[in-house]
Amino acid sequence: MELVTNMVAFFAADRQRFGCGTALNVCRGSKCVHVRVTDYGPSCFVERDAGGPVLDASPSVCESLTGHTSCGWSDHFAVSVHVGLEGSRPVGPFTVSADEFAEIVRIGMMLEKNITKN
Repeated sequence: MELVTNMVAFFAADRQRFGCGTALNVCRGSKCVHVRVTDYGPSCFVERDAGGPVLDASPSVCESLTGHTSCGWSDHFAVSVHVGLEGSRPVGPFTVSADEFAEIVRIGMMLEKNITKN
């Protein structure tokens, strides 16, 4: 039951950029959240008004990374988002060392290159 609850609580809506079902590692400093893309979003006008890419994430993701349950694009919380390996960790929050973060980035870049090729 906990896994189902986490999958519902820790999600992002960004199908057009990553595809539905894709696992993502979203990090802010050493705080990270493993999420699943479940929906289409954000609206084009939101990214236009924000002046760049916006990750539309659940309140649980926001709380894990910032301590707040509401994070709008106007709050300007910068995060790094990388495609994660399927089944590499459970959905939900985790912390990383600098070396672990570098590995997340390396794997994410490798997976993103493979996605763009297909």
